[in-house]
Amino acid sequence: MTTSAFLDPKTQEYVILSISWLNEYTSPPDGAPRILAGFCVPWPLRDPDDTIQDMWALLPDVDPGCGYVLTFYSDTIKPRKHWTPERMASNRLRLMKARIRKKDPLFADQFIKKQIASKPDYYDPAAITKEIEERKVWHKQWEKDALESWVTNTQPQKPKEENHAAI
Repeated sequence: MTTSAFLDPKTQEYVILSISWLNEYTSPPDGAPRILAGFCVPWPLRDPDDTIQDMWALLPDVDPGCGYVLTFYSDTIKPRKHWTPERMASNRLRLMKARIRKKDPLFADQFIKKQIASKPDYYDPAAITKEIEERKVWHKQWEKDALESWVTNTQPQKPKEENHAAI
């Protein structure tokens, strides 16, 4: 298997590739373990095809498509970075100005003022902050409702079917 580090070892990231049972609702055949093999390999993979083929070759009794799959795990995945409200507002303003100047260069200043006046909250960092906070509250409520419906196993009620006789 290709596991030699090809980047600086101080900054090298590693991931765990494993062959695991796919269906969480069933058990592997003949009491086999859920995870057959796991390997720590450098990321990004230099030759992913060879690495995957080497993993499957180590397990001669398991063929692709038998219920086991190749899984990937990394604890080095970085969280998504969000722009500050000030940066969002300045970017929205910059894009709007560029769009208007491209379309109507002669009257661009008038159209820019009109656009800002029509949507002042869209270009205001304080309003963007408020919008982000409202979105967070909404998202938490949505997660709570989704969890509650999952725990109680309630499904939205389907409308009753009406008997439509042929006319």
